[in-house]
Amino acid sequence: STMQMTEIDGDDDLYLPCTDICKTVVLDKRKGRGVVASTSLKPGTVILNVKPSIAVLYNEYAEAVCSQCSSAPTLTGRTHHNDKPNSIVSSCRTCKCDALCAICTAKSVSSESATEASAAKPSSSVHAHVCSWIRAAGINPHMDTDYIRFFLELAVRVQDGEMNLLHDINALCTCEEQQSKEFLEFAKSFSTKIYDQFRPMGMLLGQQTLYEAILRVKVNAVGFPIIKKHVEEAENDKKKRGHHKKAPVEEIIAGWAVHPFVAMFNHNCDPNCEVLCDEEGDIIVKTTRNVPAGEELCIHYVNLEMDVDSRSRELLEKYRFLCSCNKCKSDREQLKRQREVVAAAEAAKVRMLKSGALPKRR
Repeated sequence: STMQMTEIDGDDDLYLPCTDICKTVVLDKRKGRGVVASTSLKPGTVILNVKPSIAVLYNEYAEAVCSQCSSAPTLTGRTHHNDKPNSIVSSCRTCKCDALCAICTAKSVSSESATEASAAKPSSSVHAHVCSWIRAAGINPHMDTDYIRFFLELAVRVQDGEMNLLHDINALCTCEEQQSKEFLEFAKSFSTKIYDQFRPMGMLLGQQTLYEAILRVKVNAVGFPIIKKHVEEAENDKKKRGHHKKAPVEEIIAGWAVHPFVAMFNHNCDPNCEVLCDEEGDIIVKTTRNVPAGEELCIHYVNLEMDVDSRSRELLEKYRFLCSCNKCKSDREQLKRQREVVAAAEAAKVRMLKSGALPKRR
């Protein structure tokens, strides 16, 4: 369906996606806005397909993932695309954080394809500008520079006239009142340092804009791209699994991205949607099961393989909320019962020791 723009009462400058299959509504004071299904949906239904407003790779994966299409041939083992061989063929020697695959490199040769690529992702001139600032500042390319690169790319693109990018970032909430004191102090210190270091080099974004940007990213960024890497199996494990089951896959979150539409999807530990990366490097939100009309469409913000305590801790630390989805409620109840059983057993053991029914340990 064709994406339309609909305005929500209360935020005159914030526009959200609306299609014939989903709509954005105000859920409640605790959750705020969310996306719900307008009609019943089948598994695999594409809810959203957008280009990231801005995407940043973690240093660890920046030389293994194409900055244009997010392909990762060495990580996934997919060395061909549409029957064409593909691999990472170039990466920036200065910042170690910009790589291109063979297919995107070939596309950039054509002026027409180069125009399309620059419209989809930051151009090589943007990276060159960012890289020159990093080099001039003497920043070690082996340290974690994802926040620094985010700030600098934001500054360069806005100064090049991409005011819609600044609008996208400012459309995200800061949740300043919910942020921890420690993170607010870090955001203030870090944004001031970036401002003081790069302002003399020509960066025009103000310190307050940088400060608010880091708050907005903290609670609105999604893990992206998610690289699905096939796990090596021993022959015995393959035989046990059999041919009817899929081979195990390890999900690698290679970076993070922001987009105001994607930020409208709330978290659930038993989500009915997933966030994917297509072959053009776009963000795809797709249903994973049957969804009845009126049900909220949710994604997951954290690794669902973690136990409920670990999930809760990470969600509270990163996103400043305690998840109360049905899975978390069920997991907490189960954990509570397990702890009660253990506590009862320990109490019974203590009583038996006191009564002399059990021999004391020497």
